[in-house]
Amino acid sequence: MLFIVGINLTKAANASVMLGTIPIWVALLSQFFTEEKLTPLKTIGVLFAFFGVALIVAGGNNEISFKSDTFLGDIITILSAVVWAVYTIFSKKYLKFYNSTQFSAFMALIGFICLAIIGAPSLVELEWSSISPKAYGGLFYSGTLSVGIAYLIWNNGIVKIGAVRTATYQNLVPVLGLIFGVIILDEVLTLFQYIGALSVIAGIVMARLPVKKIT
Repeated sequence: MLFIVGINLTKAANASVMLGTIPIWVALLSQFFTEEKLTPLKTIGVLFAFFGVALIVAGGNNEISFKSDTFLGDIITILSAVVWAVYTIFSKKYLKFYNSTQFSAFMALIGFICLAIIGAPSLVELEWSSISPKAYGGLFYSGTLSVGIAYLIWNNGIVKIGAVRTATYQNLVPVLGLIFGVIILDEVLTLFQYIGALSVIAGIVMARLPVKKIT
């Protein structure tokens, strides 16, 4: 909800960079609330991935602006990143007692109830007949794949590899956006975008590397 409000008040490029901070927030907050501690490799990996996101955004000739007219949207978007980081961290505690399917279903139910209450006035005013089949298809895709299945995979990732490593994969979103942009829209990538994509992948690999114990 915060992200939707925030991106409406800022630039898409700003929002991309703000969301790229999610692994950083997860890594920092994990130090205080979980047993999952940062290692040098995880730290470098998280920073590499964020640097890659910034390069992808900058390389796409997207203007990143922090002027007063986008300030409120920037604050709300980064707040959404912090909230998502908190969710990721505390999910791990509950996922010890519930499997990822049960937990995802419960959180989806809570989210549906909250959004239904907040969005009730808009739903009453909406002219349902004016919505195109294409829009309904987009709604189905967002609700089923982007939210339902994606949340299930995300929560399962938290169980398997931990909050910090899972959060690092968040920065694959702009990389996949580049790939599908080339395949579907015939977009041409810049050198910075190629470097940024490689930086994100390198960061994820570093965050996934096991720590070698000295014996």
